[in-house]
Amino acid sequence: MPDTREDNQLSALIKKRIENIRKDIISIRHDNDVEIVCVSKNRNIDIMKAALEAGINHFGENKAQEVRDKSEFFADKRALLSFIGRIQKNKIKYLVNRCSMIQSVDSFETAEAVDSVFEKAERKIKILMQLNSSYENQKAGVYPEDAVQLWEKISKLNSVELCGIMTIGAHLNDTQVIEKSFIAAFEIFSEIRKNHVDCRILSMGMSDDYKIALKYNSNMLRLGRAVFED
Repeated sequence: MPDTREDNQLSALIKKRIENIRKDIISIRHDNDVEIVCVSKNRNIDIMKAALEAGINHFGENKAQEVRDKSEFFADKRALLSFIGRIQKNKIKYLVNRCSMIQSVDSFETAEAVDSVFEKAERKIKILMQLNSSYENQKAGVYPEDAVQLWEKISKLNSVELCGIMTIGAHLNDTQVIEKSFIAAFEIFSEIRKNHVDCRILSMGMSDDYKIALKYNSNMLRLGRAVFED
């Protein structure tokens, strides 16, 4: 028999953490219009169920095989799924009928591959264009100077719906460098929005830097440890 009391305690703990994050959002942005994606990669389904009961309905996974293995959880209509990892073209099939958004489209070739798989499945998928706003070699993503042109190309595909931009802050402890990468992302986001009102999501900010991202108008946070760990 599952320990219902223990499950309830875990849900209450996660709910409290989310409430504290919401307080940060209101304090920094002066509104609550920010979506939290709970990064559930490497988390077991029991913990994810506790998060769902705590009111979280949007989860993030970075491995297509893990999405496949958690199919039972994502069959729950309450649970939305964003794919946030590097896309292997031969694994895109695992995202059909499970994902509501793919946040890590980093090139036209990747967009074409996603479009092809979803078109064959007669489905459409919301996507975000991944921006490498910190110019780090180890990161995927289009550089800011190429982003507008890439947006225009991807927007002509049939089975993907471009909804905004995703970026990962600079992997450094220097707050100014992190801020610079978020400023660059917001500037590209704003530039694209001038001609594309469907560019409405700016997904940036993780557990270590979400407060900085909120200063620069992030409206979607991707949080793992801040939700699941002390």
